[in-house]
Amino acid sequence: MEIREIVQQLLRPYNAIVTVCAARFARRAQTAPINALRVKPMLEGRLRREGNMENITYITGAGFSAIAGLPTMGNFLVKAKDLYYGDKEKYKSFKAIFEKIDELAKIKNYFNSDLFNIEEFLSIYDMEYALSKKRNSSAFINFIIDVITSYSFNLSDLKHEFPGNWLDFVFGKNDVQRNISSFVSNIFQLEYYDTSAVNKESSFKTRKIESNIHYSIVSLNYDSLLETTLSSINDDYNSLWGFEKEKYIDEWMNPMLFKLHGDVLKNSIIPPTWAKNINDNMRSTWQNAYEVIRNSTQIRFFGYSLPPTDTYFLYFLKAAIKNNPFLKNIDAICLDKQDEIQNRYKNVFSFRDLKFKNMNINDYCKRLWCDDRGFQIRYSQRLTCNSLESIHKIFVN
Repeated sequence: MEIREIVQQLLRPYNAIVTVCAARFARRAQTAPINALRVKPMLEGRLRREGNMENITYITGAGFSAIAGLPTMGNFLVKAKDLYYGDKEKYKSFKAIFEKIDELAKIKNYFNSDLFNIEEFLSIYDMEYALSKKRNSSAFINFIIDVITSYSFNLSDLKHEFPGNWLDFVFGKNDVQRNISSFVSNIFQLEYYDTSAVNKESSFKTRKIESNIHYSIVSLNYDSLLETTLSSINDDYNSLWGFEKEKYIDEWMNPMLFKLHGDVLKNSIIPPTWAKNINDNMRSTWQNAYEVIRNSTQIRFFGYSLPPTDTYFLYFLKAAIKNNPFLKNIDAICLDKQDEIQNRYKNVFSFRDLKFKNMNINDYCKRLWCDDRGFQIRYSQRLTCNSLESIHKIFVN
């Protein structure tokens, strides 16, 4: 008997098994075809559970924007008055708001009320108008948008030249601009390099670093600090990066940004009052943010003080986290001068792996720049921004 015949006889039982299995699979496929839309999330979920993929969400609060000089709820009215008394004609609409504050001053005869906190003032004002059926939030909204826009960066502020030692000034000479740009670059995991083209203006480029770590942001701020910073990077480095702001993307390949309180770029915000209603225009944003939280492996509160008035946001978090089977870590980084914020986090979260770090967000972002720049010294003519995880571990552990 030839060797070929011997091999065929040995394989005959296995061939029969394969044939039976194939037939069964074919019959099953006819009656119950595989649903790719169901299989894909299952595979992605398995990857997250096994630690092969990280979906990390930063939840940014006022403490993040404050490093760029933008107002917080506590100093909003003070900064608004600075604008008004600096140019009464330009900001003449502010006068009516300040007059309302003076009218409400008599409340202090009966209550401990901080009327310099815009949320306190607007909530009282809004309640009065709601009960008198004269509710009109347009004056609030315009006031808030005008103040935030006045303190925001614009692209002309961020424009800079490229000297010979361009890596030392890859994000310009302004420290705050540099630190925020480092954070945004790490969120997108960008590498900056010089192609040495003849036309110097088109010489500088960026590319994305391949990684199994993906980032997204859920913002509680109105301002356009993140978007403006990214637009500046695109202008300077001939790029087309952008946050996904319209829909949730399962793959997380591009950073998503969903702003729960609205967006000054769209001239649409939810005023910081007792009645933070989610209108129809904002519903999809909240739904997208819900999906981001629900599919995160790590959540990082970034400059968010967890104010007691944000009960609606806590219910949102509880609903999303309840349906998240992948969550491993919850970290909070916020400046806390009197330990009040840390105590709030401890009272709200019972999660064993919650970590709180009392620090200025600017220090965190500054360390990103220093670490990235230290890396590029060893690899000349390019700056690689992918040190977010190593820096985060240093700060929270």
